[in-house]
Amino acid sequence: MKLFAARALAAIAFTFAVIASRGAAHAAVTGTWRISTERVGHRLHVRYAPAGGHDTDSDSWTIDPAALGIASALKSRGRRTMFSIDRDAGDFVFDGWFGEGRAAGSYTFSPNRPFFDALGRLGYDIDGTSRQIGYAMLDVTLPYAKKLNARVNGLTASNIIALKAMGVDRAYLDDIAGAGYSHLSANQYLSLKALHVDGAYIRYLEGHGFTKLSVAQILSMKATGV
Repeated sequence: MKLFAARALAAIAFTFAVIASRGAAHAAVTGTWRISTERVGHRLHVRYAPAGGHDTDSDSWTIDPAALGIASALKSRGRRTMFSIDRDAGDFVFDGWFGEGRAAGSYTFSPNRPFFDALGRLGYDIDGTSRQIGYAMLDVTLPYAKKLNARVNGLTASNIIALKAMGVDRAYLDDIAGAGYSHLSANQYLSLKALHVDGAYIRYLEGHGFTKLSVAQILSMKATGV
């Protein structure tokens, strides 16, 4: 255990030294990561560290070690390995120490400029890697952003992140629209999703005589257990 921790720290230190040698432009897009083995599989835990600061944000994803080419490294008694994850918003390159079902190290994130340029043309300017990396961590795609742009009133760049994190997807928008509620605001969709309001619940209310309700009324009835 101590040997694994020491080697992981050494890998982290090495990678940050390499990053520092590339200049300040790269220093702002670094972070740390670890892989845990759980009953349902493996999870990759990612933390973001701005230049000169401490980790400020985190996320975790279920991963397939075989698909990433790291299955044998995880099963080994200890070795250094690199792997990458490419997303619409940018690419992650991970470097660290693997062994005995665990892994840890550091990573670099490179934003995908064409992706953010396309969002800019839709009216959403996302400047700074501290904001851009959030889109990559949540795996926001351009088709997803375009769908929200067409169907959510008053959408902002921050709303896109919040809706993705809450799991408001095309299926949910279709479900709510099928119950007669479309082109709502981001806050309305977020509130409905947070209270587990779906099309079936709205139709249930209608079946009991509660018709033509406002979103606020639906939320109030759900919150009070109706």
